[in-house]
Amino acid sequence: MEVNMKNNQKLIDYEQAIRATYEEIFWTESEQAVVRHFLAKLPKIDAVEVEHGRWEEAGFDGHGDYKECCSNCKSWSIGDDKLYCPVCGAKMDE
Repeated sequence: MEVNMKNNQKLIDYEQAIRATYEEIFWTESEQAVVRHFLAKLPKIDAVEVEHGRWEEAGFDGHGDYKECCSNCKSWSIGDDKLYCPVCGAKMDE
């Protein structure tokens, strides 16, 4: 998962972190409870996974201009920004 983060914040999978407290066999139940309580108090960040794609050859449009299309949503490229699809927001890095 890639997320544009400020201030060097790092994301973890909360559910995976909780599961990890059960998988560490050397922890007692009370130690697991302390860690789960600590994790529950951390600030939550809503994050969306970044879609990835690439520009594919699409041919010429009705005006004779050569176009490319997004491999993710199949929309034609619009404008000069080739780093992201202007329709679906996919990051063009594949």
